[in-house]
Amino acid sequence: MSKSVRVFAFTFLILLTLFKSVPIVQGQSLPVYKKEVRGVWITNVASDILNSRENIARGLDYLARNGFNVIFPVVWNKDYTLFPSNVMVRHFGAERRLDPAFAAQKRDPLAELIVEAHSRGMEVIPWFEYGFASNGFLVNAKPDWATLGTNGKVVNKNGFFWMAAINPDVQQFMLDLMKEVIENYDVDGIQGDDRLPAMAVEGGYDEYTVQLYKREHNGVAPPTFQKDPDWVQWRSDKLTTFLGRLYRMVKKQDPNLTVSMSPSILDFAKYEYLQDWTRWLDSTYVDLVHPQAYRYDLFGYQTIVGQMVGSTPNSSGYVKQAFKHKISPGIVTKASQINGPNLVRQMVNYHRNLGVMGEVFFYYEGMGAQNQFLADSLWKYFYKEPAVMPNRNSVWRPIPAIQNETDASVLKSGTWEANSGTGYSGTVLRGKQGTNPDRKSGFNPPYSGFFDVFVWVSGGRSDATQIAPYNIKNNNGLQYTEFVNQKSADSRWVKLTGIPAVFGKNLELVMFADDVADGGAVYADAVMFKLNRKKSPEVQIQFRTPIGHDSALPQQIDLDQNYPNPFNPTTTIRFRLKKTESIRLTLYDMLGRRVSTLVDNRLLTAGEHQVVMNAQHLPSGHYHYRLETPTSTLIRQMTLIK
Repeated sequence: MSKSVRVFAFTFLILLTLFKSVPIVQGQSLPVYKKEVRGVWITNVASDILNSRENIARGLDYLARNGFNVIFPVVWNKDYTLFPSNVMVRHFGAERRLDPAFAAQKRDPLAELIVEAHSRGMEVIPWFEYGFASNGFLVNAKPDWATLGTNGKVVNKNGFFWMAAINPDVQQFMLDLMKEVIENYDVDGIQGDDRLPAMAVEGGYDEYTVQLYKREHNGVAPPTFQKDPDWVQWRSDKLTTFLGRLYRMVKKQDPNLTVSMSPSILDFAKYEYLQDWTRWLDSTYVDLVHPQAYRYDLFGYQTIVGQMVGSTPNSSGYVKQAFKHKISPGIVTKASQINGPNLVRQMVNYHRNLGVMGEVFFYYEGMGAQNQFLADSLWKYFYKEPAVMPNRNSVWRPIPAIQNETDASVLKSGTWEANSGTGYSGTVLRGKQGTNPDRKSGFNPPYSGFFDVFVWVSGGRSDATQIAPYNIKNNNGLQYTEFVNQKSADSRWVKLTGIPAVFGKNLELVMFADDVADGGAVYADAVMFKLNRKKSPEVQIQFRTPIGHDSALPQQIDLDQNYPNPFNPTTTIRFRLKKTESIRLTLYDMLGRRVSTLVDNRLLTAGEHQVVMNAQHLPSGHYHYRLETPTSTLIRQMTLIK
């Protein structure tokens, strides 16, 4: 558009009076959050939530309204990704770039889920459902990736063909898929399940695995008995080692990402699919574990959960007391009223009585009308208070600031006409040319950082412009001009750009509404400013837990996030002991090498303690610090930036 052209504008003057994050705030002024996993798996099988962007928005609105704080959407299923994948193109050609159902719609369901979930304060942890299993395509396309049984044929178990999960090429393929998601999307973690890392116990007789075994056993071939205990342990250990690689890769990309796993229950997981997941916990290769405790009666459910975590709050099962806070079991809640509200309420109540703070439900269709509105029942009895994930020490996904065009705080001039149809909050305005309309508004978020700026486009407007221009500018002079096609078939959030917002400075968004080059009409609707966590990991939004909530956690020690974080070169580590104990505090790099011992087997009394660490001698990077007592271990990540 020529500068000489007279322009009348729909203007948002967003007065971002942002406040720097304050690490310590008086307790009564902090918002109250529980620390619980309240999760749901989102699948594209036997569910229609992913069929459209509108379905996603409605579904996540229902979950958020009922207190859920995390979704686990499928992104790897039946040898297809549910996001555009260059890794798949590189290995298998352009036709495998994206699941055909979404390619035909020209949609990216993962991107849509992230926007809709984050706009409601929910975390998104992509679920690589198929893991090392295949529906046949991958093992046919790459025969050397398949694992074989003792009969020399590709292993087919439980309806899946199995890849050779110990083969480094197969492992690298899976790591590359995960890394692609982490690099290209503002996600909150990644998740494997009963097929990742996993391999059918009947497998392992492929050429690579056999030769590796022989090299490590003086030329002796693997046992032909598939469940030989040593052979099971050897293969399980290889998968545990792979999980360590996966964990380090994720944390190197972003130490704030959650590594979540959902194996089957023991001993089934180990002796059928080589998932020795208590070793995963012992090795600190996982942040959260959601064992698939799928049972259809209360006694059976209580039995397997009790075996897992112990039958009382302070006891242990096959999961050590030190790792109990990482456990939030999976509950099956399919449609057709399988495990309805009355039974599930008893299951969740059993969790809380044992100090198990969370659960994940399989799957979304079991939450609503097809299962007596289970989500409403969960909100009524358990989920009324908001919750952050138990591995967070800050509100990680604050609800973004959304401003509607009809908000009372908006100052209006000129003429904006209400238009038929539905906008973000029920209305949409159309700029009337020749009246010089202009609108200004302001709000005051309590933190500063890097913000992604979105505008809402209401679909079905045939007269709309395809080049609605927006100018975004911050106080430091950084500005962008973006053009949005408002002639859209569906309604959706459209990202304009991302821009840093400086404490106490104005962020301005101007939408030009007159004389656009194609002569189309310009429509005004909602605007959203969403904190980008990939670019603002340092923002600490403090909270407090309800009185008595922490006492339900059966840990003997508590370890805080270091502050400041990131830091240079000093930072403070605070921790609390419930009783007098000998403690050890050590620092490791992302390769698992110990680089410093901060406290070495010192006897400390019950109460709060702190250690000031000086990292002047260390290079920039991500590190783990580990607090150990004779009965407990806790680990957190820190980032040194020089």
